[in-house]
Amino acid sequence: MTQAHLVKVAEISVPYLSQLESGRRKGSTGILSTIAKALDVTLDDLVG
Repeated sequence: MTQAHLVKVAEISVPYLSQLESGRRKGSTGILSTIAKALDVTLDDLVG
């Protein structure tokens, strides 16, 4: 999945996703749950 597709599905911006990926920012449970669902993984898998 591309970043462009993931930000569209999660309804977040590319800079915000980049900050989450790099650890410069922590996402809310709601956003992280949406990202996990889009990636077809559990929230635990995503943040584990």
